[in-house]
Amino acid sequence: MACVSADHYPAVVCAHWGPRLRTAGRARLVCMAIWTLVLLQTMPLLLMPMTKPLVGKLACMEYSSMEPVLGLPLMVLVACAIGFCGPVGIILSCYMKITWKLCRKAGRTQ
Repeated sequence: MACVSADHYPAVVCAHWGPRLRTAGRARLVCMAIWTLVLLQTMPLLLMPMTKPLVGKLACMEYSSMEPVLGLPLMVLVACAIGFCGPVGIILSCYMKITWKLCRKAGRTQ
């Protein structure tokens, strides 16, 4: 959704140079950058075991099995904050600017 709102922004707010920005090559580049960021954020968790044997059973997602990793809870919280607040901030700022531009245009034509 953040990419969609960022795509709508130049199409509405900067209509005179927006089409030049929106190319297939740039879309591929943005997708690759986003997936790279996601992989970098999740790679530490993918490379460590998330299970722990408990009383003859295997418990999944036991963070106590990751006690040797210093600062892991803080890393997880920061990654969640970036992964949530970043896209929400992009969506809000893009659509606020789009709304502001459309309201200004509507005020001039009436």
